[in-house]
Amino acid sequence: MNPSNQSQSAALPSAEECQLLLASLTQTFWETDAQGRVLADSPSWRAYTGQTYQDWLGKGWTSTVHPDDRSEAHRQWQEALLEQKPMDGEFRLQHPEGGWRWTNLRATPILNPDGTLKKWLGLTIDLSQKKQAEEELLEAHQSYQLRLEQQVSERTFELVESRELLQATLNSTLEMIQVFKAVRDEAGEIIDFTWVLNNKASERRYGDVIGERLLTLQPGVRQAGIFDTFKRVCETGIPDQSERHYVYEQFDGWFYQSTVKVDDGVATTTTDITARKKAELELATTKEHLQTILDSCLYSIQAFEAVRDSSGKIVDFVWIMNNQLAVQQNGDVIGKSLLEMNPGVHEAGLFEKFVQVTETGITIDDEQFYDFEQLKDWFHLTLVKMGDGFVMNTDNITQRKRAELENLRLKDEVTQRAESALRVNEERYRVLIQNLPDYAIFRIDPNGIIAEWTEGAQRVKGFSAAEILGQPIAIFYTPEGLAAGDLEQELVEASRIGHTEKETQRIRKNGERFWVNEITVVIRDEQGQLQGFTKISRDITLRKQEEAARLQLETRTRLAVEAAEMATWEWHLPTDRVYWNEQHFLLLGLEVQTGEQKSGLFLNHIHPDDRNRIIAQLNQTIEQRVPYDEQFRIIREDEQVRWMSGYGKVTAEEDGIPVQLSGVMFDITDRKVAEEALREAARRKDEFLAMLAHELRNPMATIRNGLQVLSLTTPTDAKAQSILGMMNRQTDHLVRLVDDLLDVSRISQGKIDLRKERVNLVELVQQAVEAANPLYQSRQRRLYVSLPVTEILMTGDDTRLIQLVTNLLTNGVRYTVDEGQVWLSLEHKEQQAILQVRDNGIGLTQEQQASIFDLFVQVDHSLARSQGGLGVGLTVVKRLAEMHGGRIEVQSPGLGQGSTFTVYLPTLDLPHVNEIVTDPEETVTPYRILVVDDNPDACLTLRIYLELKGYEVYSENSGYAGIKAAERLNPEVILLDIGMPGLDGYETCRRIRQQPWGDSILLIALTGYGQYEDKQRTQEAGFDQHLIKPVKLETLTQLIKDWMNQKKK
Repeated sequence: MNPSNQSQSAALPSAEECQLLLASLTQTFWETDAQGRVLADSPSWRAYTGQTYQDWLGKGWTSTVHPDDRSEAHRQWQEALLEQKPMDGEFRLQHPEGGWRWTNLRATPILNPDGTLKKWLGLTIDLSQKKQAEEELLEAHQSYQLRLEQQVSERTFELVESRELLQATLNSTLEMIQVFKAVRDEAGEIIDFTWVLNNKASERRYGDVIGERLLTLQPGVRQAGIFDTFKRVCETGIPDQSERHYVYEQFDGWFYQSTVKVDDGVATTTTDITARKKAELELATTKEHLQTILDSCLYSIQAFEAVRDSSGKIVDFVWIMNNQLAVQQNGDVIGKSLLEMNPGVHEAGLFEKFVQVTETGITIDDEQFYDFEQLKDWFHLTLVKMGDGFVMNTDNITQRKRAELENLRLKDEVTQRAESALRVNEERYRVLIQNLPDYAIFRIDPNGIIAEWTEGAQRVKGFSAAEILGQPIAIFYTPEGLAAGDLEQELVEASRIGHTEKETQRIRKNGERFWVNEITVVIRDEQGQLQGFTKISRDITLRKQEEAARLQLETRTRLAVEAAEMATWEWHLPTDRVYWNEQHFLLLGLEVQTGEQKSGLFLNHIHPDDRNRIIAQLNQTIEQRVPYDEQFRIIREDEQVRWMSGYGKVTAEEDGIPVQLSGVMFDITDRKVAEEALREAARRKDEFLAMLAHELRNPMATIRNGLQVLSLTTPTDAKAQSILGMMNRQTDHLVRLVDDLLDVSRISQGKIDLRKERVNLVELVQQAVEAANPLYQSRQRRLYVSLPVTEILMTGDDTRLIQLVTNLLTNGVRYTVDEGQVWLSLEHKEQQAILQVRDNGIGLTQEQQASIFDLFVQVDHSLARSQGGLGVGLTVVKRLAEMHGGRIEVQSPGLGQGSTFTVYLPTLDLPHVNEIVTDPEETVTPYRILVVDDNPDACLTLRIYLELKGYEVYSENSGYAGIKAAERLNPEVILLDIGMPGLDGYETCRRIRQQPWGDSILLIALTGYGQYEDKQRTQEAGFDQHLIKPVKLETLTQLIKDWMNQKKK
């Protein structure tokens, strides 16, 4: 057991405390064996019912149930025993002092560990107060009903004149209203009822049934208990309001029915509540059926223990127990302070009651209004002492209090209605009519003169009673309606068949036209003489506007789809019916047809290579409700292959199952052709750049090799050295132009892999500055550098970062005049390095700043054009900064005012400073090197340079000769050109690696091809290194030395 379990066990109440707890919640507590027989005494039961112990044993408890409830109680108990499910019923139990009281009787099965029934535990809860309140409310309603019936009886003679108006009003309601007359036998016993009155809603349901017998047409009313209700109301005069589930004849649903006595019969008002009952049933099924005795209680139950100071005075309480409802309300508060969690108990006076119960042991049963800690409710509290504390049973009675207030209000209302004189019958129905929304109900005489007007009519038509009474009804009709004789036709038709109904336009007082649904009902006296007409006009303008708006939207949508040449479709899944618009047929090359199609017609036109993918996507749309959005090819009837874009989704479901897909399709062939042309152009551009670089690098390699040989052999003549320096710089410049051209292509396609490692950005910037210094000196520019004394560490590719800085410095030279100045600074702020290169050159306009980083963009100034360049250097800078997780910005006040480029790069935390150790200078080991290149000039200059460096060098001009020489010489290093005729460098390398002597040789590819794919091919062929022409020979010799040193280790 862990500590938390121990604390929970310590907090559990004892058996005595549980008994006190149950006593605060219920009136009795009892148990039976598995067969429902009482074997043990229950003093609380005997005290509650007055039953003796002997009468209580066995199943004698049912004798305490009211005779009218006893059969139902016995049935529920037997059902619970048979199905081993809880029992929960409300019955009248005998009072020990006589009489009966309503009681909630509950029983819960207790199971053995093996699942068999062990016994039953039961409890009772007194419902007398609740039932008393319900009876008082019913008495008030009955009193009101009796007064109302008396008043109606007194005013019956006034109803003759307005009987037709009453019938029209009854017909306007959606509820079924029926009046029945009792049919009695010779002994006066009611044996059936006959229909004497139906409103329109009832006639639609039952047909013409006036004079028909109820049990003949609706025999199910006997099984449903409705017939007995009618008899009871007719005999006793007590109204009935009931909810009924009726599943007989043509009915299958729930109804709410109100029944009142009328003469020797009944009148009913019936409302269909099937939808509401279904919702209630769904809600009920979600509730848990099994709860423990405490957790099944409807009340919050909490137990507290007193906290006392040194003098023994109670200063606080702490929670020691909560039932499930209390946990839901308060959360996990076991062991917490009451005053900290609910300080409002002091101001509400509850704390003093808690202390009183704890100190005196006197139970408190009280009602309390609590307006603290986000609560504002009424509660019924039962406080019972338990140990050095108390148990509180809390019931939220806010609704009951509201019901009591409503009961008082109803009593006052009944009193007021009884004291005031009844208005005439027409006035009562006028109030009813006036409260119907959007309805104008009024009466005209036989000549079409308005004789009666309502507030509802005033709201709809705009005329007050003073303005309209005595006026002809023609004032509401449109000129074209009057000219067509609409008014005369309506009155004639209503006189002939009893009523007319139509949708038409009428005119308000302000001249505005509006739509109405108008019913005209004829009014006749008992002799059948025409007395006038009742007009019931409902304003349907809003509905008509919505219909017009919907039609307009459909028209606009159709026009938009047609203008876009877009095909639309709807697919009804259960029947596989598909509906296309005209464009759908045209896209497939089919003749336009009307009516439905099958889905197979469309699927068969999809290209075979795309068909399975589209079918799978459509199935996914149906199963997962995800939109269908695909591009695919179709084969038209004329065998043309066209590209389509299709979109669709589920647009209708039934019981959660998709039944309809809707979507669109349009031709994207021209777009696909254009995209393919762009891809082909890009591929050809990359091939051209690669070939251009290769063709340029081969002669550049010869030139650079020759210059480096000359630099080693030329006497120290100042003029000669100056010329060699100039030629080297121009060669470096040419190499950079080619590198930039290829780099921007590779970077834009994501074909450069950064070799990231921890680097010191300060050192890399210093290297870039040293590399750029000769260029600045030759161009007579001044470069000012400001670097921090401490390291700035980051994760990056040192070669690419140096390239980034070099391109910015080169840009500064290009866009400044002679004696121009460039300032480079580097600083570290908030985990990022800020590199800034500022110049006082030609500057940039706002438009140029927006596009300066785009590919092949150069500022269009004579100075910039004279300095050359391809307009790709800054593009490379921007892409490299982004690949390192950074960014670049440019600012310039304007033309002639210089520019500032700022690069932001993420950095790492500084490590501890380590001592810098430099390697001692090493002497060159005379390794045997074989150079294989089909370019004799490049081969010769490279051989001379390496020999001057102290290596033993041999050369060949073809792959075949190179393999033979390698076998003969067994060199440590082979420098191998790739683009050789006959046997290229790749195959030459592979054949060397296949030889026993070729495995340990350092094989270096020397090539003008520098694309990502080229490096992959050399690695796959077996090369150890890939160097791009023209190679800096210092780099080559350093690579050889590092490789051999590593090999020795």
